[in-house]
This record gives sequence, structure tokens and C-alpha cells, in this order.
Amino acid sequence: TYELSIKEKDFVPGPWQQPCVEQGANMIIPVPTPLGGAILIGEQTITYLNGDKDNIKTVSMSFTVIRAWGKIDENGSRYLVGDY
Repeated sequence: TYELSIKEKDFVPGPWQQPCVEQGANMIIPVPTPLGGAILIGEQTITYLNGDKDNIKTVSMSFTVIRAWGKIDENGSRYLVGDY
């Protein structure tokens, strides 16, 4: 990953690495503080990442193309995703 450095006005290496990302992954949902992190939406998996490589959570699902999402709780603990 990369971060945008305002000071350097350029991309700099970021703190996260995620090997073996699902090839069909097509959406990243930001998770606000206090939880922080991101939800990576694929065609067959949904993965929560928070920068801790030992704390990655992935759930499998049947082949689906997620097209929309909405935050249910302000703290980012629940999201609604939808296809079609």
C-alpha cells in the first residue's frame, strides 16, 4: 500500500501488506475510528483489515458482485452490502 505524503507531495510506502488478495476484489470500504481499517470486498470473500497482519478476518460467500454499501452504525461496526 501507499500513503499520500502532503509534506513531500508524493506517494510513500504504507504500513499495510496483504498478499493473496482475491483477484475479483473491487471495492474498499473505509472503517472509521475507533475501529479503523478497511473492508475489502471481493466476488467470493469479504475481508476486514486494520494494519495488524495477525488480525485479518475473512468470510467466504457464494459468487456475488457487491455494488453498494452503507454504514449502519456510526462507529463502523456494522455495514450493509448489496448486489444488483
